[in-house]
Amino acid sequence: MKLRAHADDFGLTRHISENILACFDHGALDSTSLIVNGFDTKESVEMAHEQLKKGLQLHLHLNFMEGKPVSSSKEVPLLINSSGNFRHGFSHLWWRYLTGNQQTRLAFQHQIRHEIRAQILLFKQLLPAPTELIIDSHQHYHLIPFIGDELIRLHDDFPIRAIRLPREPFFLRPASSVSCGVHMGINMIKHSLLNHLSRKLLPKLERAGISHNQHFLGVLCTGNMSLKAIQHGLDKLSKTHNGEVEILFHPGGAAQTELSYWEDRPDLKRYYSSQNRTKEKSLLMSTPFRELLQTYRSSSERSA
Repeated sequence: MKLRAHADDFGLTRHISENILACFDHGALDSTSLIVNGFDTKESVEMAHEQLKKGLQLHLHLNFMEGKPVSSSKEVPLLINSSGNFRHGFSHLWWRYLTGNQQTRLAFQHQIRHEIRAQILLFKQLLPAPTELIIDSHQHYHLIPFIGDELIRLHDDFPIRAIRLPREPFFLRPASSVSCGVHMGINMIKHSLLNHLSRKLLPKLERAGISHNQHFLGVLCTGNMSLKAIQHGLDKLSKTHNGEVEILFHPGGAAQTELSYWEDRPDLKRYYSSQNRTKEKSLLMSTPFRELLQTYRSSSERSA
């Protein structure tokens, strides 16, 4: 197995970005995903100049669920509210598309495609040097079938090296770990749905010649990863002995002074200020996590 520790939400705020860069400088982080319409995007990219030269991989984190679009409000009216912010949660956006008439569906497709194009163009403008285009999305919106289809259609204009597939093996929470929170509740529903949607997207990626990670960890314990949970997931995956495993973290806690960004979104305010952000940062920077990665990497080399 090729293991890659990854962090989402780079560029969302200054403090979140600083925490993520610390996990690369002093921890086991390999890559992170940039939100181009974050609150600190441009400054965060400038701040990461040295880390990018040292090998930090920067992916594009498409965002359709918080903040403002890159496109003007006139170009994506179906996606925003009266304040110009994104208005749809994952399920609501998908439902609005499915229940719309043909004209509404075509409008959603056009506006999503327009916003994806705008975010890709801005991503390319922001980077200090050309880089391969590797794409995932905030809360996995690219798994919504019509959004994934529009993303793939842009492959001819913007060659995409890889797109994330959050296909995670099912494993029960270790008895000694209490860190997965609602593991047997909403995360199990999310796990089942994202695995199903990943299976639907996979053949489309293969037909388009777009690569993807083979395995994934970070859904069942979304935003609340623990060493025991990662070990349990890797134990399950180690039986395959092949492919890339993306291990997803959200180590970027926001500063108290930044919480006003989410005054109208108490759910996000709680998430970005949660102690779990600090715990995941500490885990990425810990010796036991480094040793765990080395153990499985060595085991894979011996089995090759």
